[in-house]
Amino acid sequence: MYVEYFGLKEEPFNLAPDPRFFYLAEGHKEALARLQFAMDMRKGLVVLTGEVGSGKSSIIKSFMGNLKPDQNVALVVNPRIIGSKLIQNVCREFGIELDFNQMSKSDILNLLYEFILKKTFYRQNFSLIIDDAHELTPEQLDEILLFTKIETNTQQLLQVFLVGLPELMEKLKAPQFLPVFQRIQIQYFLKPFSYSDTQNYIYYRLSKAGLSQSDLFKADAVQRIYQLSGGFPEPLPSLLPMPCFMDISMG
Repeated sequence: MYVEYFGLKEEPFNLAPDPRFFYLAEGHKEALARLQFAMDMRKGLVVLTGEVGSGKSSIIKSFMGNLKPDQNVALVVNPRIIGSKLIQNVCREFGIELDFNQMSKSDILNLLYEFILKKTFYRQNFSLIIDDAHELTPEQLDEILLFTKIETNTQQLLQVFLVGLPELMEKLKAPQFLPVFQRIQIQYFLKPFSYSDTQNYIYYRLSKAGLSQSDLFKADAVQRIYQLSGGFPEPLPSLLPMPCFMDISMG
């Protein structure tokens, strides 16, 4: 109903994570820049944290959507599901298909090292991204440490990106994980949107949906949306279902 009323081509505030509607606030741009810098410069262990709904997963999707031909990424989106088979999963993500049940963990790591070392000779770059990294178990964090040690005397062979809630940093500061914490080279916390970011986000999505009108939402409506969302982009679409969209926008 409101799509036709306002002359839109499609729903601007659909809950589906459509990359076409991903708005890059300054914080998101900075996070992407740091991820890319870390990958290009082989910075080893990188940690990106942010509250629920801050856009971490959208940043990962945007990052992976702009990889260079020589950049190979293994993506782990739910460490709990993988459990004790994290190393095997990473190998498979890189195209190494073997019967790992017949191999020890050290043998698999040596295989992964030799594989990456050989590919690096041909100027290939390898990275591991783990989303929801705050759910990593102690055993998996021990394996993360092993991944960060896949290196030569002169360069890091496998970059590791841990993405999760702020509690991830608190977990890594625990005494038993200090060896992992000490290998962090880049750390970034994704802050909530500012009022200006919220306003720009709303109109960015509206324009992507085909709206030409530039003053549909009054300042007090944007302020209310900003307050309700807490400045977090992912909950914003749920605050603008069809009836509310019309009530707020019409003032």
